[in-house]
Amino acid sequence: MVKKILKCPKCGSTEIDFLPWLGLIYRCRKCGYIGPLIIEEEIEDSS
Repeated sequence: MVKKILKCPKCGSTEIDFLPWLGLIYRCRKCGYIGPLIIEEEIEDSS
């Protein structure tokens, strides 16, 4: 099974919040990045 994780384009953290009230905007809790661009990575889920 493939699982998708979101990563910050600035610091690579997976601590990402989606802010729907601002449109398609994401926020990184680690570095403070706010913007529409986000890295979406697919990983194999072994569970």
